[in-house]
Amino acid sequence: MHGAPARHGRGACARAGTRPRQRDPPQRRRRVQGPATRSAGGALPLAGSESAQAAVRSHRLGRGRHDPWHPPHRTAAVRHPVPSRIDLHRRRARPAEQLPRHRRAPRPARTPCLSERRACARPAGAPARRAVFPPFGDAPSPARPSRCCVFTYKESAVSLFQIEVRTLDCCPDPLQVFKQEFLHAPSKFFLESSVVRPGFSRFSFMGDAAGRFGETIAYSIDDGLAVIEHGGERAVVHTPSVFELLKARLQQFRTELPADLPFAFNLGYVGLLGYELKGETIGNKAHRADTPDAVFLFATRLIAFDHAEQRCHLLHLIADEADRADAHGWFDDVAARLGMAGAAAPATPQGSRMTLPDVERWIADHAAIRHPKPAYLDKIQQALGEIVNGESYEVCLTNIIEFPFAESSFDLYCVMRQLTPAPHAGYFNVGDFHLVSSSPERFLSVDAQGQAEAKPIKGTRPRGRTPDEDRQQMDNLLGDEKDRAENLMIVDLLRNDLGQVCNLRSVHVPRLFDVESYSHVHQLVSTIRGQLKPGVSTVDCVRAVFPGGSMTGAPKKRTMEIIDRLEQGPRGSYSGALGWFGLCGACDFNIVIRSVTVDKGHARFGVGGAITALSDPESEFAETMVKARGVVEAVERLREVRA
Repeated sequence: MHGAPARHGRGACARAGTRPRQRDPPQRRRRVQGPATRSAGGALPLAGSESAQAAVRSHRLGRGRHDPWHPPHRTAAVRHPVPSRIDLHRRRARPAEQLPRHRRAPRPARTPCLSERRACARPAGAPARRAVFPPFGDAPSPARPSRCCVFTYKESAVSLFQIEVRTLDCCPDPLQVFKQEFLHAPSKFFLESSVVRPGFSRFSFMGDAAGRFGETIAYSIDDGLAVIEHGGERAVVHTPSVFELLKARLQQFRTELPADLPFAFNLGYVGLLGYELKGETIGNKAHRADTPDAVFLFATRLIAFDHAEQRCHLLHLIADEADRADAHGWFDDVAARLGMAGAAAPATPQGSRMTLPDVERWIADHAAIRHPKPAYLDKIQQALGEIVNGESYEVCLTNIIEFPFAESSFDLYCVMRQLTPAPHAGYFNVGDFHLVSSSPERFLSVDAQGQAEAKPIKGTRPRGRTPDEDRQQMDNLLGDEKDRAENLMIVDLLRNDLGQVCNLRSVHVPRLFDVESYSHVHQLVSTIRGQLKPGVSTVDCVRAVFPGGSMTGAPKKRTMEIIDRLEQGPRGSYSGALGWFGLCGACDFNIVIRSVTVDKGHARFGVGGAITALSDPESEFAETMVKARGVVEAVERLREVRA
């Protein structure tokens, strides 16, 4: 034929009278789950089993730096099935005859995986390497590549569990019970109402992550990696969001709330959502904290205290008869010990011995503050400029205070709950991470019927020295135009946030401008409620509202951008939320204020206030010192006792 010239290769074959060579057909890369990588229910294979050894041989997991501290290939095996359903993925090898010729050469020797190199991961006797972070500003990025996905999280079948409950007609001192039952556990929580207010703070909860289903999660938003520890083994999971991870895990536990329980917490995930998780909700990933952005434990057993009825409820998660036997044994042991525990002593707040100048001097002598007073006053002026320019109506500007801390974090909590009892207090510990909270503010709660409630606090006054002065301070707070404007703007913001996940006509404000009094301060509080839409989970609701509007300002997104620029560093745990997601579809979280984070010999806490067009810089700074006084005095008294 004569016409268009033949393409390269085909023309030569045609002229030679030979048949053109067929190219190898393209091969699609497919993910499969071979029998060697699965165990019953889709969980990780058991350690030492034949399937676990096959998984080690066949999986090539990630490529990192080739040095003893950063092994390039990682794997994990656990001693019990993980209810999280983490599935390993691999690429199925193609037969050699299907490969192109240039790819048929033998592959180089496989690099040993983590389980084979664990003994040589660090020289014998060498201490564990710790990262050293600057006291303020962003934490450095990790040395290894951040996208070294070890496991990919997948949803799988729902597992059916039951909750075994035993009720005791006694209510001993929760603090003594926690010391006796959970203080020495590696991961534990104590969420309590250290001040019991009728209708607001009826229950206290404590527990740990013991048992074959217990696990802990530490998540970093910077690289999207969640470190999951279960039964002494560790797995690293890449997830697009910690909210998606928690939602998927909760969906795999199908339990119902026992009919005779007066509370909605029927076990589940307990932990912290740090402020920097705003990067997964509405804000930007502007700063990197040097502590995990989310830390959770899966509570498989707990003790609940009903302060109104003076009863204790023991809960245990069971999947089979062996678990039931373990639960009954634990119930018997705890019941015997609780019978010998003393009754709860009423909280008696003590008056403050420190004046505001004393607080400023203590910070100057014993701590480092991110923005000293002159710098903080300048930040307030800049925030006022943004408000005048119409960029924001209200900016919640905060400051971070850090100091060395060698004492016990639980001892600090004991002092704080005595000095500044609060309805949403808590102590939380996973590994080296400790959170001591004396928070008066509820961020968000959702009951088992889907009724959501937020209770923002905006407006603060110190307690008076005499009853008349105290009443005057309360009246001043209730009638102050600036404080009422602050509170109303946050109420409108939260009505909008809840409107995204609630039936619009259900969102309402049953209480506006209530004054609640605590040991050191009076607070102006409002309540917003709404009914969740069908199909919206508690995790969806928390994600839609997080971070709490009382810690950002309005409008939320633009104001958070202003905050990122003015504060010049991460908030970490401060301004986040501490609480629980229950297996029955309920949740309850506080706002992490009046709280101290302790990690590896350092402690830090945050203080702040809302800046509006009516703000006076000197008064705003004084308000931050009022809020710092409770923490500072607790630390000082703890050191006096230990001296």
